[in-house]
Amino acid sequence: MRFVVIRIFSPFGNLVSAWLMRYGVKEWLLIIIAFGVMAMSAAGIFGGYVPDTWRVALAFVFSLTGGLLPAAVLAGVPAMVKSPAQISTANGVVVQGINCGSLAGPPVMAAAVGFFGGWQGVNWLMIICCGVGAVFAVGLKMMER
Repeated sequence: MRFVVIRIFSPFGNLVSAWLMRYGVKEWLLIIIAFGVMAMSAAGIFGGYVPDTWRVALAFVFSLTGGLLPAAVLAGVPAMVKSPAQISTANGVVVQGINCGSLAGPPVMAAAVGFFGGWQGVNWLMIICCGVGAVFAVGLKMMER
């Protein structure tokens, strides 16, 4: 039940992302901000040195900023394809990639918990994954030029 309550903030992140892009914020910048805030939130959530009340607040922040990603990524697709005819195919590839991450993520996190003997191992996994996502966003910025 707690997970459902926390994940409820993700759609608000989608709306905030769309609103910010409407007023000129670039997709790559939203992606970098989202991954940066998510990495800092994950460090607090899984690090083991933050009180539980702060962990819950950080989980809400993590969910809200994670909601920035889908709208920003899908909005950036038209700039990456060669012709408008390829937009739907590229969007399909993006959605399939997201689904692969949703499928592989829980077992990888479980493996990290088992390997490190606790949730502290997930801390580094999340930070690394967010770092890789931010690097891809920088690549998106370079391709946009």
